[in-house]
Amino acid sequence: MHGKSNPRNPPLRVLMISQRLFPYIAGAEQQALGLARALVRAGARVRIHTTMFADGLPAHDAIDGIEVRRIAVPMARDVATSGPAFHAAKVAQIVAMALHVARQARSADVVHAHCLSASTLGAVIGARLAGTPVLVKPSLGGEDGELRKILISAAARPLSSILRRVDRFAVMSDEIAAELSSIDVAADRFSRVDNGIDLDRFCPATDDERRALRTRFGIPDGPLALFVGQYVPRKGVRELLAAWALLREQHESATLAFAGHGPDQPLIDAAVREAGGGIIDLGARSDVVDVIRASDLLVLPSRNESFGNVIVEALACGLPVIVGRTGVATQIDLDGVAGRFIDPESPSSIAAAIAEFLYDPARRVDAGARGRELVRRFDFERIAESYLEIYRDMVSSRSDRR
Repeated sequence: MHGKSNPRNPPLRVLMISQRLFPYIAGAEQQALGLARALVRAGARVRIHTTMFADGLPAHDAIDGIEVRRIAVPMARDVATSGPAFHAAKVAQIVAMALHVARQARSADVVHAHCLSASTLGAVIGARLAGTPVLVKPSLGGEDGELRKILISAAARPLSSILRRVDRFAVMSDEIAAELSSIDVAADRFSRVDNGIDLDRFCPATDDERRALRTRFGIPDGPLALFVGQYVPRKGVRELLAAWALLREQHESATLAFAGHGPDQPLIDAAVREAGGGIIDLGARSDVVDVIRASDLLVLPSRNESFGNVIVEALACGLPVIVGRTGVATQIDLDGVAGRFIDPESPSSIAAAIAEFLYDPARRVDAGARGRELVRRFDFERIAESYLEIYRDMVSSRSDRR
């Protein structure tokens, strides 16, 4: 699938590396696909290579016309999450991906690796062997972030050495930049980026569309609050459930829907059983855009987001957003305009903010209209153009050094 191109300026050839991809659905994987689509529309040629992270997946695939190749590499999912076998699997994955990318990168102008994973570390080595410039985009900073896990590992020194050989880092926050600086990555290797959104797909639903979507998902009538994301402690699942228990004492007609997956699944399962209504779990979704459009507001009591894709997605769909003071929410005029900041550690703070919007339809509509305007600058077409400028600069810089 090729987009617009100019014969005088051959299209850039981009080899993307993602540890996992569809059917695995999470923010980084969605961003990889969304960016690939936008880059193709802008005239680039994009291939995405990922791992065979689950049984039964095709080795060769196409998603929206984009070539996807899944590589059979040793996966640490097959062993315990620590110990010699785990570390051996990680090393084997780095080596396997390095050898693969060393071959494939020779027919690419740029290698773009998403997240700081074993696959990315291997991709950096492979790209260096092929002489192809490599860009890495870390997904999350802070205590729960990828770099922090590398720095506290027994292999911190050799892995940090690999990262210092990356040509360019796409950074979404000052926190990520500071962490990279702490391992002596030069500041001139940072390019500030934002995540993107497809504003044509993520758009407000009409009343009829919302009713039809709720019927499809089996969601009852009445106010609907939505959580989308991984079911992990930093996302505030426990605190949200406690807040909802406070709200349900006075608003029995409301429903809280969860869409996602993760280790906190037992908390949600128990809450659904004990509530006897008012909480539903939709599980991991490939149609998350429809789940958002069916809802009245998004609540994400997260303690740490480097960006927070679902925040932008919900605002684009006209939903007020209740969120911790983190990620993209701190970059836009959100609080009191298109939603509310809350204390993620306080169920009463979460409950009060939800009630402020969930039971006031006029307020929701007004906030939702303002929210969509706030996120227009994150349109994927603009983000893709920013990346193309970064890629061209990387190619030019590499050529100048030869």
